[in-house]
Amino acid sequence: MNYLFLTLLLSLLSVSSHAATVTWKCNTETDMKEYRAEYTNDAGATYKEVAVIPQPKPCLTSVTYKDARPITPGKEMFRVFAVDTTDKKSLASLSAPAAPPPPVAVIGNIPLLTITNITTSTATVTYKEPSDGLGGLAQSNIRYSVGDMFWGSAANAICSAGVCQLSGLPADSTISVMGIGYLSQPTGGSKFGAFSPIATFRTAKAEVPLSPPPVPTVTLKQVLRDSFRSCKTKRLTLPSCLTLLDTAIGKVTEP
Repeated sequence: MNYLFLTLLLSLLSVSSHAATVTWKCNTETDMKEYRAEYTNDAGATYKEVAVIPQPKPCLTSVTYKDARPITPGKEMFRVFAVDTTDKKSLASLSAPAAPPPPVAVIGNIPLLTITNITTSTATVTYKEPSDGLGGLAQSNIRYSVGDMFWGSAANAICSAGVCQLSGLPADSTISVMGIGYLSQPTGGSKFGAFSPIATFRTAKAEVPLSPPPVPTVTLKQVLRDSFRSCKTKRLTLPSCLTLLDTAIGKVTEP
């Protein structure tokens, strides 16, 4: 092995509060035996050997070492030596510092649902769109049901930019509304925040149309009696009396 083998391409693939994954390019020299990984938690003042990784056979891919100890970004670093079959070590690779882990999306909550513009069959729901935890906005799912809220069977509201329009509601009924923020994941599925408090409201009562006034009852007997009385009182001639009677008969509603 070339004793001056210096260029182990060392990098930290991932770091969390519980582990680090270190990878480097496999050395293809025929007398390679193993790699020795060292760790420091004092910014390189001292190193401690933490693993011996055998040379992969065949050496076709990168070599990976996973360290399960809690890792804190900053002072903690890893380096690797290549060792040949005669136990000769290369110079150490460049140290790979433990970088902060990528940000984790923490979906914000929908703290309040506000109901306005309530009619017999419609209403408007407004809310503050939840954060995706990465500097943007998460998606929202707002649902509503008549009576108590049952999320699985509740209807999906049509929403845009924090405003939802509910329609087709029954009049004079209690409506329950609830929402949740979520973020679709590239690998499938979604990551959710917490459910909002349930908001309830009552739709307006439908107006009952007024009934028309009752039509007075007029019988033929009443018409004949009243017409005869008018003819006698007014001393009408027979033609005038017949005209009065004809007009009065037109008002008869019952025989």
